Amino acid sequence: RMFTRDIGITENPRTFESQQFEFGLKGSLGSNWGYEIFAQLGEVETILDPGPLLNPERIQQGLLLTADGTQCQDQSNGCVPVNLWSDDIGPEAAAFITYPEGAGRSVTKNEQNVVMGTISGNTGDWFSLPGDPGPIGLVFGFEYLEIKSKIDTPAFIEQQVFEGFSNSPFSLDADVDTFSLFGEAVVPLVAGKPGIDFLELELGWRVAEHSITGNASSFKAALSYYPTADVQLRASFNKAIRSPAIDELYRDQQNEFNAVDDPCTNSDPVKGVGGFGQETQIERSSSLDAACISTGIPEANLYDPLLKEVSGVEDLGGNPNLVNEDAQTLSLGIVWTPYSIDGLSLSLDYFHVEIEDYISTTPITVGEVMINCFDTARGVGGPGSPACASIGRDADGRLNRIFRGYRNLGLHEVRGWDLNVDYGFSLLSGYVDLNYFATKIDERSIVDNTFGDVNFECVGEFNGDCDNLISYPVFDFKHRMTAGWSKGDLDLQLVWRYNAALDDGNKQVQYYREKLSSYSLFDFSGRYQVNDNLALTVGIRNIADKKPEPIGTNSWEYTSVANQAPAVSNTYTQYYDVYGRTAFMKLTATF
Repeated sequence: RMFTRDIGITENPRTFESQQFEFGLKGSLGSNWGYEIFAQLGEVETILDPGPLLNPERIQQGLLLTADGTQCQDQSNGCVPVNLWSDDIGPEAAAFITYPEGAGRSVTKNEQNVVMGTISGNTGDWFSLPGDPGPIGLVFGFEYLEIKSKIDTPAFIEQQVFEGFSNSPFSLDADVDTFSLFGEAVVPLVAGKPGIDFLELELGWRVAEHSITGNASSFKAALSYYPTADVQLRASFNKAIRSPAIDELYRDQQNEFNAVDDPCTNSDPVKGVGGFGQETQIERSSSLDAACISTGIPEANLYDPLLKEVSGVEDLGGNPNLVNEDAQTLSLGIVWTPYSIDGLSLSLDYFHVEIEDYISTTPITVGEVMINCFDTARGVGGPGSPACASIGRDADGRLNRIFRGYRNLGLHEVRGWDLNVDYGFSLLSGYVDLNYFATKIDERSIVDNTFGDVNFECVGEFNGDCDNLISYPVFDFKHRMTAGWSKGDLDLQLVWRYNAALDDGNKQVQYYREKLSSYSLFDFSGRYQVNDNLALTVGIRNIADKKPEPIGTNSWEYTSVANQAPAVSNTYTQYYDVYGRTAFMKLTATF
């Protein structure tokens, strides 16, 4: 029975409040040197207040009545009988089974505090390099970064003891901090020589101490070569690290999984293992005995069917044992800014990024974790394997937890090209500014052997192998072009966004939508500065009223929950517009 007519529709309003403070001090240390110290303190508070929510324990209490059906058997809490067969249970019964207003409120506070100091200058007063190409520019500094996250969510929300809708996060109280020392140098090497208009070397380094992952270092080196004044050739190489975020370290997120075959509590000689339609058959063996014992079942309880559990907790949370991601980036490019064509600049860059120990959620399903652990013929399971280490049991050996949260995996690689064109010129007593930025992805791949040999190609597909690791499709080509015209207090802008076509990545199933065609959106806006304090902006989004192509059961939302629930949306809302042509107006006042 639905209670919508009795208590109304559950809503989940979200409110934000942010505050930020910045202050600092800077000054000179002679003619060519200076210092700067600043602090930035910020906090964002997010409140989720779902309601109305029903209390299932109160519903059951209101259904257990005396023999004459007039009173609750348990009179506590001011129990009111609940008649499920009526069209209206009445305001008293509705109030009894409904949690008080605001009882489900979840409050999240995220703080970020930064303190940084630098000393910068050049060597102009000290020395010059041979040929006098210019002084060396130097920066030395420190940075302290502190991030805190505190989430307060009621226990009955976390335990799902309600009827209604709430997507509030689990409670959390955690913080991380990093202290870094860094330095940069810009070294002019040659200037004004035949074939070398200018040659410059840029160097940088950073050492950091993270409160969880410990010491780490990074560096960069870049070379800029101008054979002529309007042509620049550039190359750079850098090694960077990324420490795990608080969410990746400490997030508490759990789902209930269903229909899991646990061979360790199956007394049959041939045992099923897996779940969610991913199952295989294995026989009892010494290697299976060892794998089962390694997951926590006592040897005396092996294959006891009385301990069988077909459901439990799928842990999608954080992992405090994560290490830093380690990335290396190579880029090569050319920039042409011809003096003969005023306002024109073109650049083309090649990039190649490799990320080792990249952080992501487990790339396989609950059923595949079970199979990889216990089917030792695959060569990736058994005692000590990542799959078996992901399985938890209670003291007797009942299956109660499978970890599919964040972990360090293998190699994530991206290669591609960026093209940027800027051109500005005068027109109709105003000024036109054209910008075109395009990205061509040649490769985005994921290689990992944690759960067997994984070699995923992620470019140009949706609903493919990469969906468990990347929650969005990777277009092989996309661009954004803006055309602006400004004159005095008036600014006009036309924006064209384009994404290339995508193919469905699951070749074993024929879906309703096997291909998403290329997609273009055009937006137009105008801004008029009425006076020094007032500005009016109007515009139209999606001028052509372009509709997205609907996706069927290969929707990312549908497949992300292993076919257990219908999709909320049947497209990728971050790339395809679901609202159609919309007009907007904004009035901005400054005081």
